[in-house]
Amino acid sequence: MRNLICLALAGLISCVPAPEDDSFGGGDAPVRDVGTIQLSDRGPVEEASVSDGEPPDARDSAMADRGPETDATPTDDRVNLADVAVSVDVPLTPVDGPPPGPCGPDNVVLPLGDLPLDLDLAMQGQGRWAATCGGAAGGEFILHYHLPVAADALTFTTEHPETGHPAVLYLRTDCTGAELSCTRGSAAQPGASITLRAPSAGDYYLFVDTGARMGPTTLRVSAVAQLKPQCRNEIDDDGDGSVDGADCGCDSLEDDDELDLPDFPLCCNREDDDGDGQSDYPNDPDCVTAGTDREAPLCPEGAAVLLVDAAGGRVELPELVGVGGATASCDPLPGPEHVLVIPLAEASHVTVTVQENGVALNTSVYARTGCADAESELACLRSDRQGPLRLEFVPQGQLFVFIEDGLVNHLGPREAIVTVESAVRDCNDGIDNDFDGSVDLLDLGCTDLRDDGEADPLDIPACGNGLDDDADGQIDFPGDRGCSAAGDAREGGCEGHALWQPVSCIAESWMWSSDSAFQDLQSANDNQVLYSGCNHSGDNAQGLCSLDGTGWVSTDTFVMAGCDASWWHIGGRHTGGCGGHDGDTVRYLALGQDDCWDYR
Repeated sequence: MRNLICLALAGLISCVPAPEDDSFGGGDAPVRDVGTIQLSDRGPVEEASVSDGEPPDARDSAMADRGPETDATPTDDRVNLADVAVSVDVPLTPVDGPPPGPCGPDNVVLPLGDLPLDLDLAMQGQGRWAATCGGAAGGEFILHYHLPVAADALTFTTEHPETGHPAVLYLRTDCTGAELSCTRGSAAQPGASITLRAPSAGDYYLFVDTGARMGPTTLRVSAVAQLKPQCRNEIDDDGDGSVDGADCGCDSLEDDDELDLPDFPLCCNREDDDGDGQSDYPNDPDCVTAGTDREAPLCPEGAAVLLVDAAGGRVELPELVGVGGATASCDPLPGPEHVLVIPLAEASHVTVTVQENGVALNTSVYARTGCADAESELACLRSDRQGPLRLEFVPQGQLFVFIEDGLVNHLGPREAIVTVESAVRDCNDGIDNDFDGSVDLLDLGCTDLRDDGEADPLDIPACGNGLDDDADGQIDFPGDRGCSAAGDAREGGCEGHALWQPVSCIAESWMWSSDSAFQDLQSANDNQVLYSGCNHSGDNAQGLCSLDGTGWVSTDTFVMAGCDASWWHIGGRHTGGCGGHDGDTVRYLALGQDDCWDYR
């Protein structure tokens, strides 16, 4: 007989085997508790890098961990157990969770659900497993999590105050299969997280492995599944025969309740409420869902509205006649325009390309978050510039993209190609990832929307310290317009900076990295080697443009030198080596709210 630990919670009893000794001998082990289970909020969401490598099933326990070398792991057969747990003698057969031995006969797998587990790696002895990012310093726990339905995100985390050990976390769908992701904590920040975006339903095995041979050995681990809202989970949640957007209870795809209201919304009442000859969803294109209580057009009367799928796609652009009802800030043209309505379920990167006869077409394209609100314009591409229009970190909601049809007859079929890419990060996902009561840009750990970690820094940033650091009469985020987030280190952003000015246009090319080791916009920006401008080109001749019309350029100009040796050309039309541009005039380019301050 071997010892099992039975956990009784809310009248339900589940039994799991106490872990055996983690040495390679595989013999019976003393009775051990396996963790302290306590009620808790769901865990945070933090993305980890994904590895394509496949780690070996076992490694020699003497192999060095891919972390700091320390002394041998102390052994301790003691583990704390919650008051709700009891110990009894029963055969070594799991009652709940995965089938017996999913990770081999000598590996105990513990169930992980909505409740966190408190673990002590000191009791695990020598390890059998390791991963691409470490884990060979000692023993490990293997935790099984079952996801019953596909979700928006699934996160495993040790980012809790109770965590002292910088564990190595790696995730698989099969114990001996390839890693889905691998990450590790550090001595300064022992907690770590793995997040899967859009995970499939099924079984997941989380390895919680030893990351250091000295120091604290205890940690808390939890899992949280961010389920899809009822109105886009492909389930008839209220059992009325209608699913998601076709359900009269869904006023948007982000609605988390399919239950119908007593009064039918206008897009589900079988009437043509706006008198356009079309009634209800999906027949009336002005109805986003069946639960939308508005059949009237999303845009002013006369606009040629075309609905685009949330995932993007190709949209035909029929020839229009008449006069337009909207005007672009960068290119006021008199002709009519198509309006693409793109419902963004989450923060996204969006690209729009216009083609005629399969060839890129030069035409004015601009984007707004409000169809009739010219002040909500996000970016504008002039008609003398070849696209595409690129938009980064567009917030969740409806995006309106205007495509000028012009006054010249079409020479062939036109279409718009729309791509939508998720831009979800910890600092724009609407979740309190580090359990400190603050979410996204209000969290001291977030510097901007691109930030992928909410963990708070040791020193309180200027935009969250309660002080008017720049003496402008405004304090912290969101009160100080110079703050991009509560974690912004400066209250004085690029806006109003004497040496910088806002980007004033979109270019299709002529962005530069002065160090060819950084060949994309973000890495060049992060390393302060990003430039804009080319003094002999009609496109961005003054260096005041960027590829998406956002950011800041320096008021000072510089002359490129050593171009062929070290510079790299970044652009929509061409990316590659310098190509003999020594002597061109360029300006520094900064992408973020206060990235200009990083330049010296």
